[in-house]
Amino acid sequence: MLISKSTSCVQCGDDHLNQCFCVYSNGSYCFSCGYSTFNSKVSYSFKEKIEQFNSLYIPSNLVTNQKEFSLETNKWLTKYGIYSNLIKKYKIMYCPYDEFVTNSGIEFKGESLIFPVIENDNIHGYQRRFFPNKSYLSVGNINVAFIASNNSQTNNNTIILVEDFISCIRVSEVEDCLCLFGTKLKQEYIDSILSYKNIIIWLDGDKPGQESATKIFQKLCDIIKHRCKLNAYNSKSYNLKIITTKKDPKEYVSTELKHYINDDEANEKTITI
Repeated sequence: MLISKSTSCVQCGDDHLNQCFCVYSNGSYCFSCGYSTFNSKVSYSFKEKIEQFNSLYIPSNLVTNQKEFSLETNKWLTKYGIYSNLIKKYKIMYCPYDEFVTNSGIEFKGESLIFPVIENDNIHGYQRRFFPNKSYLSVGNINVAFIASNNSQTNNNTIILVEDFISCIRVSEVEDCLCLFGTKLKQEYIDSILSYKNIIIWLDGDKPGQESATKIFQKLCDIIKHRCKLNAYNSKSYNLKIITTKKDPKEYVSTELKHYINDDEANEKTITI
């Protein structure tokens, strides 16, 4: 169980911008320098009485200060308009070179960025993006809906579904955005998505992305129609739309994102439930 957090670490000092030093009921850990009093790498306890959080593996040498990220990873983040304010807001972390083989025999190696799924200050899971070779590893529970939102927006009725974490952050500058962490629609995301009136599917412009967008569109239509039969006297209208672009959502600036989101020529369908 998490007991306290501090900007001061007993090992690397007290000049941190965030509360990187955490004290748990079973030890302490610094997310900046990696200092730890745990006996095992799987001892971190982020939430009491929930087993899947207790066994979440966290690399021991994570870096939370962007100034300590590598040149390559900082350059990659900057390319997509991800600067220190967004890194802090979404708690993006950096892991120096590492190599290992998973239980299923898949090899990963290189430095990496970690994109956490956080709810109520608890880390449910994270996706890890390796460099220089592009590969992804999901750890823990990423079935919890990760929705990025611009706090200045109120009563937002629109949500956009995208494939990756960075696209999710960028699109959220315009509208609420849910990260699919891939091209499949998880059942656990359905209720969160249907709490919005306008649903936009914006996956990558490659063939797998567009084929998946069509499948997700149809799946949502089928679910809405099914619920319509169950709630015949409590109707609700939904607008579903697919956006197709040559580049990934994260590659566009804010004005371009707004243009595509508001484009009336996109594949759109209205369903009432």
